[in-house]
Amino acid sequence: MAQVMLRDDDLLDIESVAKRRSAKRTGMMDLLNWDDTKVGKLFSAYHIGYCICFPIFHSFGDKLGPTWVVGIAGLLSGVLSCLAPASAYYHFWLLFLVRIIKGFCAGAMQPSMVQVLRHWVPPIERNHFMWAYCGITTGTFCTFLMCAAVHYYSRWPVGFFITGGVQIIWSITWVLIVTDSPKQHPYISNDEVTYLTNTIGNIFPIKMTNSQAPWNLIVRSASFWTLCILNFGYSWMIISLCLFGPLYYSKVSKFSIYTASALTALPFFLRLVLGTILIQTFQKYKHRPRVRRINHLRKYFIVV
Repeated sequence: MAQVMLRDDDLLDIESVAKRRSAKRTGMMDLLNWDDTKVGKLFSAYHIGYCICFPIFHSFGDKLGPTWVVGIAGLLSGVLSCLAPASAYYHFWLLFLVRIIKGFCAGAMQPSMVQVLRHWVPPIERNHFMWAYCGITTGTFCTFLMCAAVHYYSRWPVGFFITGGVQIIWSITWVLIVTDSPKQHPYISNDEVTYLTNTIGNIFPIKMTNSQAPWNLIVRSASFWTLCILNFGYSWMIISLCLFGPLYYSKVSKFSIYTASALTALPFFLRLVLGTILIQTFQKYKHRPRVRRINHLRKYFIVV
């Protein structure tokens, strides 16, 4: 959630600067003077770093420990967010580099977060832990609303400082209270450790899991490629909405940046509510005898 807040806050702050570059204000706003080409480059910089880092760090958590990977990457990302206004003031390409590194940090956090969860989430209770993944939607929704208020009552650099500060606090808290596995945690009881160990079973390193995967069957599977296409389209839709939602509302529909950010947050609020309902409905009905095939339920929910 905190990482998504950083990403979406950057988008709104960059859009705010671009929208107000011609306003009659003195100070930093007049010095930036970004055109649409530069704004597009800044939007893409984050995802350049993300795409580069994600395949590199998918198994790095086995070496350093996924908890430390998430904590260090989150802390660095929060510090860079606080430094973003100064880098924008100094030079455009410095901010471009900051955005790439922040995307790089996000690419390191995502797979490592999954590695932590597989040690803590029993298969029979996964529906209760879906809130961990709903943090992405919650962070997006909260950030758009928060930035609308920040831009209304204050100046655009404040948004960077707020989200960066939240990320720093979250990263420090994460390192202090989260461990790689239940056996390493100092605050849970022996009964809880025994329960998690028995229900989850053996956890193999990512490298060993990849070496034993039937890659030939996976590559030739029509279901695999169908899921790839679905996930690609889903990611394209979400990223496009985050990137161009405020732009469309502010430039085409002529709404203020405050109204544009609030309208962009609305689909994510509906996604959070409907997603929670669908997840709990799926978990409730999947074990009923009248449901012949669990794949049918999955397909219905994918269509929805």
